[in-house]
Amino acid sequence: MTSRLSPAQQTVSSALSAELTARAWDTPPALYAIGVQGSHCQLLHIPVPATTWALMNPADVLAAMAADIAMFGARPGATARPGFYGVAFRFEAWDLPWGLLHGPARHQAQADLAAGRLHARPDRLEARYFLGTGRDGTSYEARQYRWQDRVRSSVYLPGREAPQSPVHDALRLMTAAAAGASRDDPGAEP
Repeated sequence: MTSRLSPAQQTVSSALSAELTARAWDTPPALYAIGVQGSHCQLLHIPVPATTWALMNPADVLAAMAADIAMFGARPGATARPGFYGVAFRFEAWDLPWGLLHGPARHQAQADLAAGRLHARPDRLEARYFLGTGRDGTSYEARQYRWQDRVRSSVYLPGREAPQSPVHDALRLMTAAAAGASRDDPGAEP
């Protein structure tokens, strides 16, 4: 994490990491609205039925929800709460030791990732993530591997290379839709 973060960016990054470690492993995915007022960050759970997450890969469910928002827009009359900052998503997934994979092994790993076969790889790592996006274009990632206490946190500032994935894209779309619903909110930080 860079030292040039705003107070809001610092508090969001810390809140995502703290919430990730406060949860037990093997919990269902969860969607949150991020609220920031002053130096306080609140993660507000957005109820999504457990059966919805069970329909398909949670990242695909999130992408479908974002696509619905893009197609149909926010609910008529929907407004974000004062202090609305962004949207975050907590989930568990398989990862790989990418730094150790080179040449043909890395190409095979990328093919396995694209085909959804990471679960079958012997070098897979179980990880849990808390990804978020802010109205200002900042992207957040908190990641923890099972059997490790350390949480790795990253903040990607606006105008820099932002992470690309279906989850990040869906969160950006949801954040933009909710921010559009709260444009006239003087308490919301841009």
